Amino acid sequence: EFSRSHFTHAWKEEAERDWKQQAVEVLREIISLDPGEDTRRSLSHSVVTWVSAALQRSSLHEAQRAVELLRELDPELKFSEEELTELMRRINYKPLVEYLDEADSNEQGRFAAFAVGLGRPGIDLAFSVMSQGTRSRTRAAASTALCYQCAGNPEMLEPYLGSKDAEAVIHVVFVLGQIGGSEVVGMLHVAAQHSDSRVRRQVVQSLGSVPAHDRLPLLLEQLDTEDPQLLATTLNMVARERSPDVAHALLRWIEGPDFESRGEDIQRAFFQALAEVAGDEVVPTLESLLHRGGWFARRSFSRAAAARTLQRIGTPAAQAVLTGGLKSRAAAVRSACQEALQVKVTP
Repeated sequence: EFSRSHFTHAWKEEAERDWKQQAVEVLREIISLDPGEDTRRSLSHSVVTWVSAALQRSSLHEAQRAVELLRELDPELKFSEEELTELMRRINYKPLVEYLDEADSNEQGRFAAFAVGLGRPGIDLAFSVMSQGTRSRTRAAASTALCYQCAGNPEMLEPYLGSKDAEAVIHVVFVLGQIGGSEVVGMLHVAAQHSDSRVRRQVVQSLGSVPAHDRLPLLLEQLDTEDPQLLATTLNMVARERSPDVAHALLRWIEGPDFESRGEDIQRAFFQALAEVAGDEVVPTLESLLHRGGWFARRSFSRAAAARTLQRIGTPAAQAVLTGGLKSRAAAVRSACQEALQVKVTP
């Protein structure tokens, strides 16, 4: 009876003991006795399976402990990166995503730290959570992880631009914008060809963190759109650069043969952007637009817009064109100049 009682007590004590803490101590002891590559490779394999099992249970604290131990055994993931990458691809992330959507900010922060700690193998994990998460904080945690993971090598995000899920691509483009710099321009160019205008709008926003000389060609490509939101976003970004090059690029669109067939809202947006970036270099062209049609000129939106743009430019040369237009023989020209001069321009 005593033996049975003793055995039962010992069994309960062992069952209640945290085997994970003991495992950490045992593995550290083994590596101290034999720090060779074969030992590290074998032990790393054991810890990788632990990481996977913890993730599938959505136990982030445990998974984080396992990754910390893995980094002790295999600091550069020399022995375990390939296996980790394969495991990350095979895991069903749905339970983890559901858990994170309901978790508090501390747990979501723990996830971000865990994903970063995984290194390259954690990119698939972070992308899956970012694309499947339904809560903004969940997606933000995954986006933060991707920014840290890919900051030095943003090309690692390129495969995810081919996702069939437009929402997922939007998130990747957002991350590219957070990373910024010339290195992301090529990938943003790829994303700019996406059929979903929401992706293209995010491309334009992400171009805000790209050097001006790199982003301008991409922005100008997006001006050939009938999507008012995309156009407004693009023109706002274009208008950041007050320069003759930008002004002439906008003028080429305004002088195009199909410009007047576009909606008035779109025409207005172009002229407003032009007024933001232009100076005397565009005055001769605007004067030509103002007087287009000669004596037979009729009232038109583009004529009135050209006059208002001259008024907003406000230089002596621009004002001289408007004043001269008041003496035009064409009533439409006189009327456009008169209306423009009555508008008070806010500095």
